[in-house]
Amino acid sequence: MNAPGESPESSWPVLAARVGALLPLTSLDSSAVSFLQGEGVQGTWFSACSGGADSVLSTLLAFAHFPDRQESFTVAHFNHCLRGEASNGDEAFVRRLAEGLGVSFASARGMGRAGDEASLREERLAFLSQVTTGHQTAILLQGHQRDDIAETFLWRLARGAGLAGLAAPRPVRRSGNMVFVRPLLAISRQEVRRILQSVGATWREDGSNTSPIYLRNRLRMGTMVAWCKDADREVGAGTARSRRLLEEADDALEQWANEALGECFEEDLLKVNGLTRLPTAVRRKLIARWLHEISPGCFLESSNLDHLLDALEQGERFKTNLSSSLWIETDCKHLRLFEESPPTSAWSLVAFPENIRLFLPEGGSLIWQTELLSPECFASVATGQVEPCEQAFLAETAVSATKLFVRKRQPGDRLHHLGAPGERKLKDIFIDKKVPPPLRDKLPVIVSESDDILWVPGLPPAEKAKLVESSGRVIRLTYSRPFT
Repeated sequence: MNAPGESPESSWPVLAARVGALLPLTSLDSSAVSFLQGEGVQGTWFSACSGGADSVLSTLLAFAHFPDRQESFTVAHFNHCLRGEASNGDEAFVRRLAEGLGVSFASARGMGRAGDEASLREERLAFLSQVTTGHQTAILLQGHQRDDIAETFLWRLARGAGLAGLAAPRPVRRSGNMVFVRPLLAISRQEVRRILQSVGATWREDGSNTSPIYLRNRLRMGTMVAWCKDADREVGAGTARSRRLLEEADDALEQWANEALGECFEEDLLKVNGLTRLPTAVRRKLIARWLHEISPGCFLESSNLDHLLDALEQGERFKTNLSSSLWIETDCKHLRLFEESPPTSAWSLVAFPENIRLFLPEGGSLIWQTELLSPECFASVATGQVEPCEQAFLAETAVSATKLFVRKRQPGDRLHHLGAPGERKLKDIFIDKKVPPPLRDKLPVIVSESDDILWVPGLPPAEKAKLVESSGRVIRLTYSRPFT
């Protein structure tokens, strides 16, 4: 729904001038403004606009403060199609905003399938990448404001993020031909809305922003409220300063790693003796930089990187995979990257540790994590919102979760899955579910230590691991399908 006091949309240029007068460039994030006034003038500008207050204000400020960019300015909107007519209303609103400002408009629509926050974000980024294709440098203006810093910090802190992750969202971030710029990081969410209301501007309210299904919403409505109430000083200003200091420290480590790369680099190898003379934090950066140099887009899972760093510290041999065919190993003298595709017949029973992404010989990957069962998670499972091709939730108490294993299907495999009257041959279940024959031998079979089948992607999980509201801790299994 629209915010109260909606104004005639034909007056958008007037409203832009008003917010520009109330928020001069000196009140915005200095790093973002410096970039836009300097290097940014060489790029093509886009404003990622959901129709919410933050992105509307960001769009209006760009229009007001950079009039020379108006002729090559595009407002971009992605419609996830998750809220029916409300989602379509957002798209129509942003379209009218662009038309009222006299700038270009670009939009696309999703499949209307609910997913987790990361999946929805990937959808939006894929759209922005498509919109900016063909532009040497695309400036993507986003409406992140100061409150987003504290929420992001809490979100990533629980995931064990390092300096780079905790320094987000950055005022300026480069990704390929796109540069994401966030001028509103110096302004609070409350101030954003106060400014828009004071000039009579309107925006859209997304009802899903109050849904407890999403972690960020729970942090915003619960943790953040308690933190701000209990803190002895202003949380927003403090976390904004901490974010800036973390960014400075991360940039310093990046520079140190770049300078050390030449000393440790030997053809396509990294010299271990050069690595071990450096602090661990620099080693992390240097290994990531080395991987980017020899295989762009390649990276180690955080847990695998931790194990690799431990092996380097202890002077031990270590080998781990980055994909089903790409491996990294150290022989105590060098670190090397190589391709190795084991024959399909070599895929037998494999141990499946927690929090380690397992890349499969047939392509794709698996990872499992334990977590507390929230009411929202139980509701999504109970109402069938979990996609069985990608995820499964198991009650930890029903599974001996100390050890899980993965293997291919075997003759005589049987499964009693959720919703079935009893146990049946896996082969017959595949036939009933119309799983294509070529795919059946490629799907991983997740089993317990006693070889009981717990889940096969595309099928419901085992009945014995069924969730109930009192399940407590649960196992989340996630399968990433191979690219075809």
